[in-house]
This record gives sequence, C-alpha cells and structure tokens, in this order.
Amino acid sequence: MPCRKCDGYSAPFSIGRPEQLTRAITIAREAISAGVLAEIPHDGRCGAHFDEVRLDGPWDDTEIHNFSCNFCGQKFSLTAHTYRGSGGSWGPDAP
Repeated sequence: MPCRKCDGYSAPFSIGRPEQLTRAITIAREAISAGVLAEIPHDGRCGAHFDEVRLDGPWDDTEIHNFSCNFCGQKFSLTAHTYRGSGGSWGPDAP
C-alpha cells in the first residue's frame, strides 16, 4: 500500500506505445529526483540501468526496472517490451 509520499506516483497504467514509455520514465525520474523512489539495482541482463535509459530512446528490447519507496518500502515496476511491441506497465507492485 503506497504511503502519502509515493501515492502521487502510484497510478498504474499500461505501456503499449512509445509515448507511454516516455511518460513512465518521466514519472520514475521525477520520483527519484524528489527523493521518494530509489532504483533497486539489477545485474543489467534486462536492459540498461535506469539512469542510462534515454527519455526518447532508443531503448533495449526489454526494459525492466524496479524501484522502492524510501519511506514505506512499497515496490514499483516499470516494464516494456519494445522489440515486439507487446506492451508493459508502470505502477506499484501488488502487496
């Protein structure tokens, strides 16, 4: 359950077009800049690290990024399958 700090970033949506991925990247960056979310590091096998992702692409075939609220620990995910265009999503993870 998102807290008051991360609730403003918690509206989930599907990613099926480039502009929706750009929107998700922008939301995540704003939350990181505000000190609300932090990226959960990964090993780089599922796309670049988030700080290397360009707002306007080009993007890796699969972008998977996970974040955590610095205040309540709520997890968030940004996923996009750009090669096949099969979609993805942004939003908080289920508890």
